Amino acid sequence: MKNNLLCLILIFCHITVILPKKPLIIYLVTNKTADLNDNLFNMVDLAKTRCIWNSAWLPNMWFLTNELLKKQSTYILKTPTTKHKFELLKELRNAKWVIDGTDNCAFTLSLSHSDKWLLNKMIIFLWEPPVVTPHIWNTSLHDHVALVFTWDDNLIDQKKYFLFRWPTYSGFKLNKSVPFAERKLCCLINANKTSKHKDSLYQKRLEDALFFESTHPDDFDFYGVGWPTNKYKTYHGQIPDDAKIEYQGKYKFCLCYENMQNVQGYVTEKIFNCFEAGCVPIYWGVDNITQFIPQNCFIDRRKFKNMPELYQFLKNIDQEKYAQYLHNIRQYLDSNETYEFTIQRFAEYVTNGIMSLKI
Repeated sequence: MKNNLLCLILIFCHITVILPKKPLIIYLVTNKTADLNDNLFNMVDLAKTRCIWNSAWLPNMWFLTNELLKKQSTYILKTPTTKHKFELLKELRNAKWVIDGTDNCAFTLSLSHSDKWLLNKMIIFLWEPPVVTPHIWNTSLHDHVALVFTWDDNLIDQKKYFLFRWPTYSGFKLNKSVPFAERKLCCLINANKTSKHKDSLYQKRLEDALFFESTHPDDFDFYGVGWPTNKYKTYHGQIPDDAKIEYQGKYKFCLCYENMQNVQGYVTEKIFNCFEAGCVPIYWGVDNITQFIPQNCFIDRRKFKNMPELYQFLKNIDQEKYAQYLHNIRQYLDSNETYEFTIQRFAEYVTNGIMSLKI
C-alpha cells in the first residue's frame, strides 16, 4: 500500500513538472483598425526590400518580436479585439504587459489617474526626439510606466530604460545608379517643420536650402510637405514616399539632416534612404554617427564652417572620388555593421527588455 501511494506521488510530481506554463499575454495597442484580432501578424512580408520608414514595417517588426518571445519565454504578443475605450480597458486587464504602439504614445497619454493600474503595465517607445515630441520625454510619465525603450545611449540603465535602434535597414543594395554626369548636384527632401528647441535642425535645413536658392539655384532642388508654393524657385512640391529613392538617385548629394543634433544614438531612415538611392549624404545629426556608420560613407556637415565652403568642396568632387564614396557605402552595406538597424535586431532588443521585467 505504501509503495503504491509513493508511486502515485511520484507520478503526480512528474506530471506537474512537465505541464506547460500558462502563456502570459502582452497586448500591442496600435492606431490601425486592421490590426485588430491579430490581423497584424497576417500582413507580414519579410521579403520587403525598401527601407523607407512607414507603417508597412510594423507587421514584420512585431511578428519577429513575437516569434522570439515565444522561443525564449511564455509571453505571447496579441492585439486587442476592440478599440472601444471601455471594452478595451476591460480586455487589457488580462494582460501582463501592454506595449503602446500608437503614434507618439497617444494611448498611454490618454489614460486618466483612475487608470493607474494599467499605466503600471505600459511599455512605451521614445521614437522621436524631444524636438518632435517633447511631451513623451517627461520623466514624470516614465516613472509610472513599466519600461521605456529609447535610442538615447545616455539614458540606458537596463532597469527602466532599455535600448532599441530604428529598424531602417532591410538588406537592400544600391539602386542602379544614374551616371555621374547626368546627376544634378544636390537635393533636400523633407517636410517643412519648425521648433523652438535649441538643438533643432529644422532651421539649419531651411538656411542651407536658402543658400542654394539665393546663390546656386541651378545646382539644387528641394521637395516635401508643407512648404509654401510659389515662394521658392528651387522647390518642386511633394513627392510620394515610394518615389523618394528614385528622386534622390538623380542627385550626387543630399542634405541629410536629422530632426535634432547634440544627441546620441538617434539614427533614422534618412541616411539609409540616401544609401539605397546611391546618393552621398551630407549628414548632420547624432554626435556619435561614426560609431554606427563609417566616416568615408558620408560628408559630415559639421566639418564645414559655412555653406560656401561646403559648396566648393562638393563642386570639386570628381567622378573618381564620387565613385569611391559609393564603393565605401557598398562595403558598409555588405558588412555585419548594418545588423544594428534591422528588424531582427529590433526584435532582440525588445525581447531582452521585456524579459527583464519581473513576472
